[in-house]
Amino acid sequence: MTSERFQRPTKLPIQIIGPTTLRKARDAYKAQWHRAWPESDSYLAMLIIEAKEHEGVAPSSKAKPEKVRATTLELMRADHQF
Repeated sequence: MTSERFQRPTKLPIQIIGPTTLRKARDAYKAQWHRAWPESDSYLAMLIIEAKEHEGVAPSSKAKPEKVRATTLELMRADHQF
């Protein structure tokens, strides 16, 4: 029997966003701007979750992948002005 006050630990963004999604975001960034994404996977996972929130999708959802990827690319670009 568990207490009603007990809550499971919150997952880190890198635990929510899978490696395939991270790779696709990195590949899309490189294809669009011809340079590698310079930040960590953890930071990229945070941007993807932010993009999902912007699109009205739960962090663990796989809905609207193209819209989420486009929003993620915009967030990635906003972080690194050329």
